[in-house]
This record gives sequence, structure tokens and C-alpha cells, in this order.
Amino acid sequence: MEYIINQLIINFDFSLMFIINLVTYFVIKIIDELNGDKVPTTWQKRIIFIIVAIIMSIVYKYTSDISAHIIINSCIASPVSWSWFAKPIANKFGIDYKKK
Repeated sequence: MEYIINQLIINFDFSLMFIINLVTYFVIKIIDELNGDKVPTTWQKRIIFIIVAIIMSIVYKYTSDISAHIIINSCIASPVSWSWFAKPIANKFGIDYKKK
């Protein structure tokens, strides 16, 4: 079990995952507010996530000495961490996006 936890810590950058999720949330929330009553589609949210992940990855690569595979792993794991951990917390506090 200790080996698995060490591998998780070594192969992911949790701060990058948090930053990607946070920036994506705020960009989608801004677009959600600008749309008025119209709910953002799933594809809009995914496209925004991909754009934010690419931008944050480039910035992170040039401002840190983290290897590319860790950045890629973190970008892939970001939506999973949002769905499993952050979104239920956001729902609990009522700070999620508009519902249909």
C-alpha cells in the first residue's frame, strides 16, 4: 500500500490538478453567468477544460522543472479528481453550475 501511495505522489502534481480545476470552474462559471438562463453544454465545458489544461500545462512547464509526463498525467487526472472529489463538495455547498 505504501508503494502505491508513493507512486501516486511521484507521478502526479496535485497542485497543477487543483489549478486546472479551479481555473476551469471559474471560466465556466463566468460563461454561465454571461449566458443568462441558458445552461452551458457538456461539450462547452469539455472544450473549456481542454483549453485551460493546455494553457496551464504550457505555463507550468516553462515556470517549473516538472517533467512532461507528470504534467500530462496531471492533466488527464484533473477531470477525474473534479468529478470524484471537488464536484460533490461544490454541490454540497451549492456553488455548482446551473442545472437544466
